[in-house]
This record gives sequence, structure tokens and C-alpha cells, in this order.
Amino acid sequence: LRQIRIFPRDLAMLHKKIDKVDFTSIDPDLMLMFSYQVITDKKITGATKGRHSFIVVVNATGDIVGASRWNMRLWTPKLLNCSTVYMLSTTTDTHEDYRSNARFTMWNSVTGRQVRVPIRGATHDLHYDPGHRTLFWLKNLMLSNPCQYPNSVCPDRKLESGSFKSDDIIRCKLNGQVLWRWNTVDQLLKSNATFSAPFSFGDQCDTDFAHMNTIIHSEEQGAVYWNSRTLHSFFKVAV
Repeated sequence: LRQIRIFPRDLAMLHKKIDKVDFTSIDPDLMLMFSYQVITDKKITGATKGRHSFIVVVNATGDIVGASRWNMRLWTPKLLNCSTVYMLSTTTDTHEDYRSNARFTMWNSVTGRQVRVPIRGATHDLHYDPGHRTLFWLKNLMLSNPCQYPNSVCPDRKLESGSFKSDDIIRCKLNGQVLWRWNTVDQLLKSNATFSAPFSFGDQCDTDFAHMNTIIHSEEQGAVYWNSRTLHSFFKVAV
């Protein structure tokens, strides 16, 4: 862990988290992963200034078998197998993700090998399908002229901002070739879809229309599941 320059305070915090796990009840072949972010005084760039992310892979006996430090924001790292982690990393925070130099990364905690795929504008989450070597990811967009669309999602007042954000779902190959795209504005906003809760953060309507947080692909069901923070809803979409 010292090789990736984890600060002593954060190292102590990590060990406390690991110590709380009851490893006696865990399958001995299972690998666990801890990931966390810390704010430091070191200057990086943009919205990630002063932010470091760490991934630590732990085996079933509590031994740390791999660790890595990243000078980007990491979103929902996931174990692909006992040694490989995949994740979304961005150079910006949520409100600027539409212009982020984001990327999909696979990292092998044993060999240190990385595979990186640029996915500009990606936000919050992604799902990797190793069988087809494809990515499902959420593309953040900055759009204009919101008042041309039906307003049922925001019954309290019109979207009067000169621009608004939304997210699309994209499936692509690792070479960037887009195989499928679900346009949220076309499917929900232009179709005048109605929702039980208003399109809002709190009591006021917001200009971040979809704000997708999670994407999960089910090969068996031929569908993706995603959730929206501002629409207070979960969705199932056929692929």
C-alpha cells in the first residue's frame, strides 16, 4: 500500500473497514474489493482537483492482494473476476460530465496491466459484457430549447432555462463502434411521458432531466435496467 502512497490517516481508515468484515463466513475462493475516495491538498486539474481514488482488492482471509491509486474520479468499480476490476473514470464531477474525458478501464490487480477505452461524456456507471466485449454506458448531454417539449414531467413550472442536461444509453464495442442507442429525450420527454413524482430535486424543477445513476444489463432478459434521480423512477428497456 505504501507503493501507491496511501496517506497514513486513510490507511488506518481502510484497515478499520477490513477489520469489520467477518472473513470466517466467506467462501475461501472469494475475492472482495474496497474502493474509496479521499480529498487531499494536492492540486490535480478541473473538478477532480485534490481528489484521489483508491482500489484495494482483498482475499477471503483479509489479506490485501492488490491496490492502485488513481488521480481521477472512479465510479462503481466492479470485479470482473478474482484479479480484474473494471470501472468508469472521469476528469470532472457530475455537473460537468457532458464534457469529461471519461474512459472505461480494466485493471488487473496481479499484473498491473490496464485496458483503456475513451468514452467522452460518460457519467455515473457502466456495464461491461465480457461475452460480447461490449459496453453499456450513460452519455451525459447538454441540450437546448427545453420549452419545445411537453411539460408533464415538470407540472409546477416550465423549463425556462436556456439549456438542460439529459443522459442517453449507449452500447458500443471496445473500438468505439456504436451498436445501439436509447435516446432519453425522444423516448420520455418528446413522448410526453407522465410520472407519479415531478421532475425535480426537492421542491423545484431542475434542468438535469434524466440524471441516470445506474445501468445493469441482463443478457437473459434482453434488457437494461436504469434508474433516474430526477424522475424518481426505475426503468426496464428492451435491447
